[in-house]
Order: sequence, then structure tokens, then C-alpha cells
Amino acid sequence: LVPRLKAGVTETDCLAVVENRWSEWSNKPDMRQHFNPETLFRESNFEKYLNAARMGNGTGAMSEAERERFRKETFING
Repeated sequence: LVPRLKAGVTETDCLAVVENRWSEWSNKPDMRQHFNPETLFRESNFEKYLNAARMGNGTGAMSEAERERFRKETFING
């Protein structure tokens, strides 16, 4: 995560990637293993995940309530 932030990516971009990948992978047991910081923020993956998030790709967008609950459960300062 830190290298992505140092490269100029915003916290909002990082959250968009996390939310998008969770939306895409949460119901796929074979993909949930990849829902981790090493995979999400790896330089070779991050840009494509960010592009997918910007395009709204995924199984469905989180509602505002789901997004808030997800952030509280996932991030210390959510």
C-alpha cells in the first residue's frame, strides 16, 4: 500500500480497489484467498484493479450502508 501511495495514488483510489475487489470476489471461495494487501496493492495488479473500480466492474456496487459497515470492519479508522 505504501509504495502505491508514494507513487501518487490516493487513499480514495485504494478504497475503491478494496471495495471493488470485495464486490467481485466475496462470493467466490476460490478468489477470496486473493483478497489480501499483497495481491490488491502489488504494482502489477493495482492499475487493472483501479481501472475496474473506476469503470464500475464487479458483481454489484455496495450500498452506502454496506460500504460504511465494510470500512468499520476492515479499517481501524473506518
